[in-house]
Amino acid sequence: MPDFVDFVHLHCHSEFSAFDGFQKVDAMAARAKSLNMRAIAITDHGKAAGFIAFHKACKKHGIKPIYGCEFYVSEDLTIKKTDRYHLIVLAKNEIGYKNLIKMCSVAHQNMAYGFPRINFDILKDHKEGLIISTACLGGEFAVNILKNEIQKAREFLVKYKEVFGEDFYLEVMFTGIPEQKLVVKHAIDFSKELGIKIIATNDAHYTERSKAKYQQIKKSISMSKPMKYSDHPEYYIKSYEEMNKIFNKQGEEFLKNTIEVCDKCNVEIKFGQSKLPEFQIPEDPEFTEYENKQIGKTREQNYLRYLTLTRAKEKGLTDDKYLKRIEEELETIRFSGFDRYFLIVQEYTTWGREHGVTRGCARGCFTPGNKVFCDKGLIDISQIEIDDIVISHDSTKNKVINRFEYDIDEEIIAIEVEDGRTIECTLDHEILVSRNSDECWIAAKDLEVGDEIIEVE
Repeated sequence: MPDFVDFVHLHCHSEFSAFDGFQKVDAMAARAKSLNMRAIAITDHGKAAGFIAFHKACKKHGIKPIYGCEFYVSEDLTIKKTDRYHLIVLAKNEIGYKNLIKMCSVAHQNMAYGFPRINFDILKDHKEGLIISTACLGGEFAVNILKNEIQKAREFLVKYKEVFGEDFYLEVMFTGIPEQKLVVKHAIDFSKELGIKIIATNDAHYTERSKAKYQQIKKSISMSKPMKYSDHPEYYIKSYEEMNKIFNKQGEEFLKNTIEVCDKCNVEIKFGQSKLPEFQIPEDPEFTEYENKQIGKTREQNYLRYLTLTRAKEKGLTDDKYLKRIEEELETIRFSGFDRYFLIVQEYTTWGREHGVTRGCARGCFTPGNKVFCDKGLIDISQIEIDDIVISHDSTKNKVINRFEYDIDEEIIAIEVEDGRTIECTLDHEILVSRNSDECWIAAKDLEVGDEIIEVE
């Protein structure tokens, strides 16, 4: 076994932290390997989008992947304009991994100004298999320390310690920001008083110091703000020696505690296995009679075919051309292993139809006035005709064989912008804007005068 150093990075942002991460997952894994580290964590902002790519990169370079997120935690999710604190959450095992994924979904359901949020109750309900650390200067512990709300900082630690026990850690870092020294001091004091171990991190957003200016350029672009070079180009994947030098002898324990966390985290992502929930086929005498006549197919395949043929008959689609197409589509679904997926989708769409829930026809954001590029040039979508050739973003050409127009029961909002244009979209259509120096996604109905709409040329 290689002689690894006694430290791993447990707070790292990849390219999947879209606004400020400037390191590809492969580069992260390669850097950790080159520094003789046994593992590295991915902790992007409120999302698990990078987990699979990160897994493959770590396996490629022969190091352990640790899966985590940096969540935004708010006390009241019903209020958009409220405090949000950073918190690092890592998965110990498969249960923790599933809880982490679930919380990512819940966080995006509670989005506010582009920030996916959870609260303490959500965290508590999904606590099994998770490790928590207090994050950076944006964490609730650090914020209270810097506001001189020392008792509030202590109460925060006690609350999390009661729920997560030995899986709750104080997190310290020093990247050249003076306020961090005060946070470190109080973290050490509370560690002794409350018996909470400390881990050292570096909030890495890029692999090497030389990449700092490029990360700043990306951040400036994402914020639509003038370029400002950082006075603290320290947010990179540092070596054990660099990290040890920051905290001196006292820091050796902080670094070694990251190995304790690493040893707790053992998640193995399995490929080639369906993650879909079981589909419960209802009792139906007619289906049972139909199934008894079928040979060589699974029960789910038989039920999907039974439903399809039954509903085709109800709609009068019994001509050979329809039945032939149905068999072709069912065979494609069977070959791809999507029988269960289609059964699940038809279940909730059927429920929606029966309960009066509005459903679309897989429409995008096309409304009259949207432009489409075709062999006639750039024209209004309402002018598209049968046999026109539509050209997609990747230059693929497709002939229009039919067109559908239908009413939608959604209110359309008109947005006037300073160059004289008017943008029309649905009320809940999300638009990327810059507001108060923050770049965020906001529903059209929540736009305010003065918001800067960010457009990609």
